[in-house]
Amino acid sequence: MYIFRGEYQWRVTWSKIVSNWISYQLRDGPTKIAYYWNVLPHDIHYVDAAIERPDSLIYIFKDDKFWLLVDNKRLADKCPRSGLPLTSLGLPASLRKIDAVFKWNVNKEFYIFAGDQYWLLNVKAFPPFGKVAPSPDYPRQIKHTWRGIPTPVTSAYTTPNGETLFFHGPNYYAFDNIVMRARKGYPKLAKLGIIGCQES
Repeated sequence: MYIFRGEYQWRVTWSKIVSNWISYQLRDGPTKIAYYWNVLPHDIHYVDAAIERPDSLIYIFKDDKFWLLVDNKRLADKCPRSGLPLTSLGLPASLRKIDAVFKWNVNKEFYIFAGDQYWLLNVKAFPPFGKVAPSPDYPRQIKHTWRGIPTPVTSAYTTPNGETLFFHGPNYYAFDNIVMRARKGYPKLAKLGIIGCQES
């Protein structure tokens, strides 16, 4: 798992999983994004969102563009170094950036969040880049599906034990995948110390 903040990133792995408890281990970092992902244009000093697909290809999003990578040194076939517009995924031309992308453990589908809306991303459509589900099914309002989660969503991910976490500013929310609502007792302050990062 990668954690991005400003121009830096950290790589984190799960060293132990026992029931609902997870031990995180910091692999390395902080590393400058421009240094590690040197296949990207040199003026890329931060990213808006990133995620790895089941086929190991990696999406990186920044502003109104995205890149599809094999790894940190190789772009996927047909992906130019200058990136591709978000419209290549079927997203609207009016969208200037996305806020988050994550894979939901319940149905194994990928979702893109931007503002108060979200889209289903079919990573197998229009190889190799994927495509969002079309209108009128999407976009949908975040508040109608992910109840109790404020917008914009800063980040989201599914833990190895299947828990869904949403981040909004300095706080995070655990989401109940059964009743489809943020769990009671949230939000809580998102502290990087729990995964081995210094609070500063």
